Amino acid sequence: MDYQFIKSHRILEKALIKYWLKTQKGEYNSKSLRNYFELCYKIKAGLYSYGWSNPNLNFGGGLITIGNYCSIASKVVRLGANHPIKMLSMHPYFYNPALGFGVRDVERNGLNIGHGVWIGYNVLILPGCTSIGNGAVIGAGAIVTHDVEPYSIVGGNPASKIKMRFEEGFIEMIEKTQWWNYSPEKLIKYYDKFLDIQALYNEWITN
Repeated sequence: MDYQFIKSHRILEKALIKYWLKTQKGEYNSKSLRNYFELCYKIKAGLYSYGWSNPNLNFGGGLITIGNYCSIASKVVRLGANHPIKMLSMHPYFYNPALGFGVRDVERNGLNIGHGVWIGYNVLILPGCTSIGNGAVIGAGAIVTHDVEPYSIVGGNPASKIKMRFEEGFIEMIEKTQWWNYSPEKLIKYYDKFLDIQALYNEWITN
């Protein structure tokens, strides 16, 4: 299948995406959709994550790697490059080689999003952010200018840390379980302990 041909024909692309979503158990599970977005839009999404199949998510940057079980709301945009503000002109003619003038491209950053991350509605992620750690929460409308610490909750403009989701000891327990590598069918067995990290961990390590 010629993915680049499909990408250049928006009606065909929308129809194919709709077909994959319908026949492959949606965005949570579709392997075809994941392959397409990695090749065409530099978005590599992990299992069970949703909200990533939007071409506007990755604007002008390198590869976005998204972990498992991530929740990404609508209208999230990540900008992967800045205009060259120290050059005489900041116009794309003078930094985008694709326009045919043999110029040097600007630096285009990648972004690594960990497992179990929640990114709220209308978040803007700027090129200064190249890492969002496991379990992080980014509040709706935030403008993220720097890396986001694992299990932190950030918000505002520019986004700053509001608090941590868990105490350090609980974070260590969660990391040891690596729960994100397991299927929903496996995890649902522990559902009644999702609000008690210590009890969940104790049962996890004995099974």
